[in-house]
Amino acid sequence: MQSKRFHIQANTDVHVLLNNVTYLTRQKVVDEVAITEIATVTSELAYNIIKYGCSGTITLSYSDTQCIIEAIDNGTGMQMSIEKAFVEGNSSSGSLGLGMSSIVRMSDEFNLTTSDSGTCVTCIKEY
Repeated sequence: MQSKRFHIQANTDVHVLLNNVTYLTRQKVVDEVAITEIATVTSELAYNIIKYGCSGTITLSYSDTQCIIEAIDNGTGMQMSIEKAFVEGNSSSGSLGLGMSSIVRMSDEFNLTTSDSGTCVTCIKEY
């Protein structure tokens, strides 16, 4: 399995990440919808790190059949109940509140753990 980790702290880090995601994903995936969904999930997770966790990492791991996206931040954990975070329109930051529900919808598998020392989201996208 091929893996690459990116440190996320500023918008410029997200731009570098997304350029790499597109390049790395196109090496393994031919389905344009899957490529777009992997990039979108990664983008949403990266901006959530900046917005809620201040800094963190995103690790992309590619096998022959799937991409695993792991986002870890060092924030204070999710202040909103996890159930509310997945309801479209709910946001603790004043945004549209569409990010988490979109991430779940585009992922084939989704796992979230949160505590007062940070949040870890793992998404798996089959291709």
